[in-house]
Amino acid sequence: MYLNYRRYYRFCKTIPCFSKLLFLFFILNSFTAKAQFSYGESSQKFGVGINADYDMPAGSLKYTYKAAPAYGASFYIFNENWTANVSAGYRVYKPKQDVFYYAVGDNDYGTATYGNFRSYMLYLGGAYNFNISDGFRLFAGVNLGAYETKFFSHSVDATADRTEDINEQELYGAPKAGINLSFGENLQLNIQGSYNFFATTGQTYYNTRTGTLYKSISTGAGLIYKF
Repeated sequence: MYLNYRRYYRFCKTIPCFSKLLFLFFILNSFTAKAQFSYGESSQKFGVGINADYDMPAGSLKYTYKAAPAYGASFYIFNENWTANVSAGYRVYKPKQDVFYYAVGDNDYGTATYGNFRSYMLYLGGAYNFNISDGFRLFAGVNLGAYETKFFSHSVDATADRTEDINEQELYGAPKAGINLSFGENLQLNIQGSYNFFATTGQTYYNTRTGTLYKSISTGAGLIYKF
């Protein structure tokens, strides 16, 4: 009963966070549109895209989990040299081995097993584009959003038998940079990398892991259709 309440509480906490992200995105879009209306003909365009990345755990995660593919979809707003996006994605890290061993005192050890580290992502992004030549630009920017992450661990030693079934929300932020290549008026290929930070949120009463900071490095490509 207590476990179900905790999961319900965390799910409810996620909804306002996602709603605020979408609200901020559309407020940003409305200000952009208003500015264009005031200063003349709009150069704004929209786009939809898909992306695939190779996501490599960093920090403490790299000792337990292997790199994994990450997939996502995005809606874009293009305005002169600026690009904004709202994106959703999915990624699953798998443990490096079936069983891990850790020391207990001087003469004993324990064993630990880990489940997949599964994350669902929703975030906003912004970038400034530097024109290099026709159809070729460099860009730099940031992503800000939220992760919903699920995983479990089980450890056994001479003093304890512990199981954790984790379902937590995390704040996400990442500087990003890359290149984009245009093919005609409607197609664009993005190649980019990002350094990702995601920190567990919530109250310590419900999750003693609150404040834990994870890191990863991503490189990948995305295809965008503009309209």
